[in-house]
Amino acid sequence: KELGTQFGVKGYPTLKYFKDGVAQEYTGGRTSDTILAWLKKKSAGIPSLDTQDAANDLIADNKVVAIGFFKDLESKEAMAYTEAAGALEEVVCAITSSQEVFALFNVVDDAAVVVMKKFDDGRSQLEGDITVASVTDFVTANSLPLVVDFNTDTAKAIFQGNVKNHFLMFLSASEPKFEYIMHAARKIAGEHKGDVMFVSVTTDEEEHKRVIDFFGITQEELPTFKIGRAHV
Repeated sequence: KELGTQFGVKGYPTLKYFKDGVAQEYTGGRTSDTILAWLKKKSAGIPSLDTQDAANDLIADNKVVAIGFFKDLESKEAMAYTEAAGALEEVVCAITSSQEVFALFNVVDDAAVVVMKKFDDGRSQLEGDITVASVTDFVTANSLPLVVDFNTDTAKAIFQGNVKNHFLMFLSASEPKFEYIMHAARKIAGEHKGDVMFVSVTTDEEEHKRVIDFFGITQEELPTFKIGRAHV
């Protein structure tokens, strides 16, 4: 208790990360996978991809990977990417100046930021200037599917993320028109990426019933849709 008081611990469980004797708040998820990913990133820093094999292995092991391509690692763009990547604690980020990795991803610009993902279109590339703000917004917007499935792992990203406007879809996965609705939602979500987050709440799952109750939705009203704004 004395140690907890010393570091301002007010409730349990509380996780803190210490680097050079300085405590940092844990800001990741609450599952073993998200805790491990957060710790690996904090302790290892941003990995440098020197070979195509290293790049392929990183992508194979992760659902989402952001890669900064910079022929000059000392450029202002590279510095901006490094700063942003260091703060993006829930997305695996890497950097490279290797020509063979540039060739693997068909990157021809001297500086580029690409997000590789195992959903939707599979790849997105940042357009415009590379700044801390633009990298942060771009990676955040592309680190989740166009339609996000609500669950324990995604709840924080949904309700505490940069996108505050939400379109919530409450429906059963066994709904005859489920896939049709999801396809239509992805199309519309793509047109509003970064402005509105589309979220599916599958009503078949027991843990989601409290979400349905929170919004005051009755079984007779399902499927239904709501749009709102998260509290800032």
